[in-house]
Amino acid sequence: MAFNIIPKKEIEKKPWLDWVFYFCLILLIISVLSYFVLEYSLKGAEAESKDLENKIFEQQNEENNQLKEKLILNQKKIDDFSVVLKEHKLTSQVFTFIQNSTHPEVSFMDFSFNSTNSSLILSGQASNFKTLGEQLLILQRQENIQNIELSNISLMEEGNIDFNLDIVLNPKIFVKQ
Repeated sequence: MAFNIIPKKEIEKKPWLDWVFYFCLILLIISVLSYFVLEYSLKGAEAESKDLENKIFEQQNEENNQLKEKLILNQKKIDDFSVVLKEHKLTSQVFTFIQNSTHPEVSFMDFSFNSTNSSLILSGQASNFKTLGEQLLILQRQENIQNIELSNISLMEEGNIDFNLDIVLNPKIFVKQ
């Protein structure tokens, strides 16, 4: 038996304090449970996020590879076209050459041009031998001619001279400047 020397008043318990205690205890339990649930959800979301990042990375690599292949193909086409463009001969320059180096009294009826060896074959008609000689002099003074050969000279009934010219041109005449 315990003796109390100093009598104490019994503390009156207030009923609402029990309710506050239990409410706080429930809040504490809910908070702890929420922490673990959120931690578990966060780990799952991180794993899902990494999976999505890996898928995006793989898809980007696939798209990048496709773009690289297209780029390589286009670069090859450009390179091929550049070679074709560099090696392209402006064969239309032969018409300018004929126009600029023809005597006024000479007319050419037929011509044949071979671009691989830059040879030009002209069939022409001159009014007389003097005009034919002047035509040859005009052609010999041209710097773009490497060789001239006159052949099949014939005098026609009308007094005109028919002839053929085989001309080898300098290939530089066909290069774009």
